[in-house]
Amino acid sequence: MTNFGNLPAVSTLATSLQALAAEIPARPREVFIKMDKTGHWVYGADQTEVEPDSLWAVNPFSFVHGYVCWGADKTPNMGKLLGEAMASMQQPLPEMPEQIPDSNGWEPQYGLSLQCISGNDKGLSSRWTVKAKGGVAEVQRIALEIAQHVKTDTSTPVAVVHLKSTHYQHKGGYGRIFTPQLEIVKWVSLDAEPEVEEVAPTRRRRG
Repeated sequence: MTNFGNLPAVSTLATSLQALAAEIPARPREVFIKMDKTGHWVYGADQTEVEPDSLWAVNPFSFVHGYVCWGADKTPNMGKLLGEAMASMQQPLPEMPEQIPDSNGWEPQYGLSLQCISGNDKGLSSRWTVKAKGGVAEVQRIALEIAQHVKTDTSTPVAVVHLKSTHYQHKGGYGRIFTPQLEIVKWVSLDAEPEVEEVAPTRRRRG
């Protein structure tokens, strides 16, 4: 069962953000997921790679926006997450907090939650947040796809996706640049068990 906890009524999708209501509850098994610089999707502290062609359900109430602050290079805070100020996209953008010393400053950030529904990771809940231009554009695209879909069918607001990537050649000499891509393969209800073909176990960790 695709279970996202205590969600507001599906009808609220017809209001804010062109039919999108958002809420991102804390979940015991929720991990951070991301696309690495080589175009592979990985999750958790050990950077476990997502299985090829596994299916993930997008929580239609989980879209958030706000700011994130990371430690600056060559400082004691280098590489550290120093703070986040996030809110549901149903709500106004939060006020930018005060600056933090030895940081890169506050940067815009967007995010959503997904749940794996096939393969070895089935049942795993994850949070995906992005601040790079390509990732932000993909979060916004999926939000609008859901918003448009529920205008005609409120019974299936959950987009089931493959986690993919695309790329382009950077003209400034940085080589191939990968950007995330969530490929929608079907739509399901909030409480339906999608009929999916289990993916043969394939697992490797990214170095």
